[in-house]
Amino acid sequence: MKTVEYIYNNQRIEFLQGDRNIMVNATQMAKAFNKRIDFFLKSDNTKAFIRELKFPPFGGNLLPLNDDQIIKTKGRSGTFMHRILALKFAAWLSPKFELWVFFTIDKIIYAQYKNITEATTEKLMIEKERDLMREELLKKHPEDFYRFLELEGKLTKADRKRLKAIRDSTKELKLSLFPEDIAKYKKTDW
Repeated sequence: MKTVEYIYNNQRIEFLQGDRNIMVNATQMAKAFNKRIDFFLKSDNTKAFIRELKFPPFGGNLLPLNDDQIIKTKGRSGTFMHRILALKFAAWLSPKFELWVFFTIDKIIYAQYKNITEATTEKLMIEKERDLMREELLKKHPEDFYRFLELEGKLTKADRKRLKAIRDSTKELKLSLFPEDIAKYKKTDW
């Protein structure tokens, strides 16, 4: 998972970005408000919420989650919560902070979507220009074939960029679904 940091009231908050999930550093969230995570986790309401989160009845919008996908302790880094539980925790801490966490998660998710969309749009626009130029060159200007080859190179580069974004998303999905396979990937594979 990729770590992204944001600052809320001079407090660093880490977000672990995977393909199918974002986890938020609850230790840092609690520190920003001088509160304790265990008080939140001990409440009956929170316990019931976590039970529901494990087996969501939402028509397939969320896969069943195991304990490690909901709350994960990462040594000195702290305790991380699944984005949905993190939002509930943020609401418990402060309504203003809840909105900040919501919009930050939204920004992270949108950035992933934006990268894939931009790479795909760039590829499609270059393909269209290339196809029009090919027709024109074949009809009128065979000497402009050099420009045509240049567009072919740009298309190849844009396609590689798009495929890398898709591969990265797929790898994150595999790790989210099968965290036990994390040892198969070296740090350099990220």
